[in-house]
Amino acid sequence: MICTLTLNPAVDYIMKAPALVPGETNRAASCRLAAGGKGINVSLMLHRLGSPTIPLGVCAGMTGTFLLRELEREGLAPDFVLTDPEDASGVRTRINVKLTAEDGTALEVNAPGAPLPEDALDTLAGKLTGRLRPGDTLALCGSLPSGSPDDTYARLLARLSAAGNGLRDVRLAADTSGARLMAVLPYRPFVIKPNLSELKALTGLVDGAADDSTIAAAARTLQKAGARNVLVSLGAQGALLVPEEGPALRIGALSRPADLPAGDPTGAGDSMLAGFLYAVDRGMTLPDALRFATVCGAATAFTADGVARAEDVARLEPAGRELRVTAVDV
Repeated sequence: MICTLTLNPAVDYIMKAPALVPGETNRAASCRLAAGGKGINVSLMLHRLGSPTIPLGVCAGMTGTFLLRELEREGLAPDFVLTDPEDASGVRTRINVKLTAEDGTALEVNAPGAPLPEDALDTLAGKLTGRLRPGDTLALCGSLPSGSPDDTYARLLARLSAAGNGLRDVRLAADTSGARLMAVLPYRPFVIKPNLSELKALTGLVDGAADDSTIAAAARTLQKAGARNVLVSLGAQGALLVPEEGPALRIGALSRPADLPAGDPTGAGDSMLAGFLYAVDRGMTLPDALRFATVCGAATAFTADGVARAEDVARLEPAGRELRVTAVDV
């Protein structure tokens, strides 16, 4: 079982317009509401791949109720702490607005998250203690609500560690950034997934020095701080995996098939992490896990309608198997 944790979920209001012109009234050609948040995206991808997964987290108000209903409609069984379920005016799960135009112009406005009550964190720790079993994976994903201490994830892990077998033989993954990620590293996560800008911020890697060897060396510093494997997503340039043992592994990106329209890269990194966890859970070698993760990330990047589906992944898998994985000297 792969459990994901999203402490700052969102309802995404996604609008597409022919064009976005500042200072003018822009009319959307389509709009939709969707459940959002990095851990939720990871669980959606896993579920669509056929992997058992449970999304957990904290949500609030009527928007929180809507988010849970959307996850249930997708066939998931979320186990969130829901506070103030009927509140339509006060504390609630945030709404993020995402605007895109036909020419690829995009504008995203993310709202601050609802405050995270300490008792909700205690309840969540109890849920996780009851669910996690040896061999399971727990993925800590995304940002924290405004005002939450940077060590919130670490304090939750401390609660689980103190709860008997709460973290024993559980594989940890972390896809967050900055001080939040650094606070988790003493718990020896199996994999962390920074993107290049996050890696630069964490390690002091300077712009212009981002060749493969330098990126791998920067990732090694995070291993020294506690991470076992570091998966660095590089967007349109592919990815680099620094494993616990052996050389760093570099893979390029998949080209978009000519018959697919330009998609939306939002959520591609979440799908990459989901693909990596899925592959490792099934005993794939690290090079093959890296290939499959790259396919999953590309499938979402080439999809204009959110997280990719199994058929999108299957379509790209033959090309993904041909991707070359090379060793990087550090």
